[in-house]
Amino acid sequence: MKILIISYTYWPQIEPRSIRGRSIADYWVKNGHSVSVITASPQKKQTKINKNDVNIIYIPENFIGLLRRKLSKEKTTEILSNAHQNISKVNKAINFNILLKSFIKLSYELILKRIQWPDFAWTWIFNARRGTLNHLNSNEAYDIIISVSHPFSSHLVAKSIKHKFQKMKWILDMGDPFCFLVESPPNNFLFYNALNRHIEGTCF
Repeated sequence: MKILIISYTYWPQIEPRSIRGRSIADYWVKNGHSVSVITASPQKKQTKINKNDVNIIYIPENFIGLLRRKLSKEKTTEILSNAHQNISKVNKAINFNILLKSFIKLSYELILKRIQWPDFAWTWIFNARRGTLNHLNSNEAYDIIISVSHPFSSHLVAKSIKHKFQKMKWILDMGDPFCFLVESPPNNFLFYNALNRHIEGTCF
């Protein structure tokens, strides 16, 4: 059986869903199934690797997603590792980086985070859909497509794929109902509550 998994997080990310997903994929391969994984990449270019006979396609996010990933990493170590810089230059570079990072993060929190939909991984949806379609069009037909959340964006990618490849069975692997995440809302429920319920309903 040919299985395609769509999951925003996967190996080598150290997160519960990525570790669980890798374990399941490895198990299926050991039992004779063919498994491919579509996941997000921190790089600007799409890459493919084979890990334990699991084909992994890393698809980058858009510019905003890549910038968000970059800012989430601490750059101070890189600055300090440059032996050609003196202490004053290091301090200036650190201060500038901190100010720039703070400004961009504040802008994201006050503007983009309030209007983003369905969640933070919206920056991956378009590229993931295009990359998945290219992969499916250049390979033999898959039997099953499995989308994994959180984030819910993975399901939107799979939903659009299922629309074009209707013979494929679609399985949603969902930890919590998307539209009921009141304590940790993935988007602005004041704006999108009705849309959340509608879209999640169309996925079942």
